[in-house]
Amino acid sequence: MTAPLADQRILITGGAGQLTFPVAADLAGRNEVWGAARFSDPSGRERLTDAGAGAGQTDRTTQLDP
Repeated sequence: MTAPLADQRILITGGAGQLTFPVAADLAGRNEVWGAARFSDPSGRERLTDAGAGAGQTDRTTQLDP
């Protein structure tokens, strides 16, 4: 069995997505996790930060803005 990922800095693109949010939320308990996404729905950003991850708004044409 592999040890869980811990004490790392992790960037997840699309961090509020249906597939990526559960991953970000799980990893945030043991790591510094940032989710980068468009956050066209502001509740996605709130949900991500409530899970303990940072949230940076971005898309293909802008810089990361935490």
